[in-house]
Parts: sequence; structure tokens; C-alpha cells
Amino acid sequence: MRLWKEEHPEADAAEPGPVEWAKYEALQEENTELKREIEFLGKVRAFFAAKQR
Repeated sequence: MRLWKEEHPEADAAEPGPVEWAKYEALQEENTELKREIEFLGKVRAFFAAKQR
């Protein structure tokens, strides 16, 4: 972290650093996976609802 700040003195404190970007990317991946799971569960629910009729 210190090395990055030394290499990027122009980076403002309000600007996200490498740690924040890594967290952001991890959250984006998790969000994508959760959307896939929700879509799958919706299809499963529809399948079983159709079978009960």
C-alpha cells in the first residue's frame, strides 16, 4: 500500500486505491454469482410449480 502511494502521489485520498478496487471486483464477481443462483432457483421453482398442477 505504501509503495503504491509513493508511486502515485497524485492519487487523492477520495480516489479508490488498489485495495478498494480489489474489494469492488470481488463484490462484482459475488453479485454475478448470486444473480445466476437467483435465476436458477426461479427456474427450479417454476419447474416444480408446473409439476404440481
